[in-house]
Formats: sequence, structure tokens, C-alpha cells
Amino acid sequence: MPAFFRTTRGKIVGWLLVVGALAGLTQLLFLGWISHHPLSAEEYQQTGWEILTPRKSASMKGWESRQIGEKSALSYALDRTRIILMCEFPLSISSESSSGEDSGNTEADSPDRPPIGNGTATAITSDGYFLTAAHVVDFDHVYLTEVAQDDYTQELEATTLHPVRVIWKGTLKDPNLPDMALIHSALRPDKHFSLLRPPVLSPGAEVVTAGYGGGKPAQSSGAILHRGGFKKPISGAHHVVYLSDAPIIAGDSGGPLMTANGELLGVNVSSHFGIMRYLFGGRKLTNHRTRTVCPDTDWIRKLILKDRAEQKEDQRQEVAIR
Repeated sequence: MPAFFRTTRGKIVGWLLVVGALAGLTQLLFLGWISHHPLSAEEYQQTGWEILTPRKSASMKGWESRQIGEKSALSYALDRTRIILMCEFPLSISSESSSGEDSGNTEADSPDRPPIGNGTATAITSDGYFLTAAHVVDFDHVYLTEVAQDDYTQELEATTLHPVRVIWKGTLKDPNLPDMALIHSALRPDKHFSLLRPPVLSPGAEVVTAGYGGGKPAQSSGAILHRGGFKKPISGAHHVVYLSDAPIIAGDSGGPLMTANGELLGVNVSSHFGIMRYLFGGRKLTNHRTRTVCPDTDWIRKLILKDRAEQKEDQRQEVAIR
């Protein structure tokens, strides 16, 4: 073998090996490598929080002077959302409700109970109908809540709880159904999106998201990467899926994706990315994309009208019984 490397061909091969080794070392030291082993749910979530959270505020730079109608674009989407709390046990905040759907008034949670998760609901009517992600309401107890900021800790605290009633919910087990849910509660939003037929956006179009990722209200912006085909499952849950690069994290699921003009496209359901690792520690996201379900608004409107009629009939029968 040593004799081979003394030949002209061997010297060329030797230099190629040296160059390849140096290139590989440079990749490890400076460029990193793609991680192919699956991340745990905790690592995936933590990585998203650490890297994507700062990108949220950075993505909204340049929007400070922009408006949607007469309102600032910096809060337009967030003003039309509410935070969802979900858990496997009843929550403890007492509140009064102005409708037949009672607000939460149960025993307090204790330290040994599972943690409370949160998501985002997108308001689409003035009488309490919201869109969100199906996995957000896949719990025994789900509430829409009003929140206030604590003056001392600056943390958000729930002030009222309104139990959520699920009108329609998809499932992750069926690829034909969207990860989306239509819900209703006694919470009446001050502002809501108009349930109009959304525009068809091409790659590169500006979009804005909003949500309560990590329990903190925030908006972010980005651009459309891809628009999927129109899916028409037998259930009637017709929808389109958009991919964008607008950063979202856990807790933003169910929040709106809207156009730069304030038109609702759909609700965000997931964030996907790869991990680039470095030899001496550190990591960064690669190929990040946000997945958004854009439902057929005619179908959603029919579900709402049907539910309103059923609720009126139930109330009529209850009055008759009394």
C-alpha cells in the first residue's frame, strides 16, 4: 500500500483523502451536521422555544408603522385570539357566565397533578365561536379564558374560565381530516375575523400569525412557502394546507394565519424543523416551516348555523319543561 502512494496516481488519491478529511473536519467544527436521530418531545419543544421565540419579535420589525384598516398591524391578529387552557382535571377559578354555559368553579389544582397546557383560539363570530387545532381540545377539560398581567411578576394570570363545547373536531389519526376544531364558549370576543372565502396565496406572499406560545401573547410574520391541493374528504371537512416560514412554538397551535390585509387564511396546527448540531455543542434549526389548515368557510358557516339552531331548540324545550 505505501508503494502505491509513491506513484502519481497514489499521490493524487492521497491528496484527495487529505482534502476530504479536512473538509469533513471543517464541516464538524464550523458547519455542523444534520441530526438524524429522533428528538424527544421535550427536546423538540425546548429547541423550538429557544430558537424560534426570538425570531417572533424579529420577524415583526418593519411592521411598527403598518396598519390594517385603522388599526395597528402589530396587534390586529392577536386582538382576535384567546388563550385556551387544557388539562386532565378541572380547574379552580370561579367566574360568572352570561349564558347557559357555566364558567369553571371547581377545586384547585395541586402540585402533584399534571401540568396545565395552553393553546390558542381564533375568534370567527361575536357570539363565541372559535377555530383552533384539534389536538388542543383533545383533553378531558378545556377552557377559554380571559387573562390579566400581574403587575409584580409580569406573568399572565387567568381571571375567568369558560368551558369549551366542541362542535366539530378532526383527528391526527385520519390523514384526510384536518387537525382543526370548531368550538363554542360563553366567552364573547371583542373582535373577531370575518368568515369570508380566503384569497389564494402564492409562495412569497406575506402572512402574519398570532398566539400564546409559551403562555405569552405574540405575533410573528413570514412568507408562504407552499400551498397544497384542495382536500375534499367525505365528511365535508374540505380544506387546504399552507406551509409558511412564520415562526410559531408550542402554545401557538390554533392561532390564526392571516394576510397582510387582515384576511383570515386558517389556523396554525404545527411547526416542523430539522436540527443541525456542532462538534463542540450548540445547534440550530434547519428547514423550518409552519403548517396551517385553511378550511372551507361555507362548510364552517353551515356548522355554526346548525349548532345555533340546535341550541335554540334546546333552550325552547328547556323553557317548555319549566
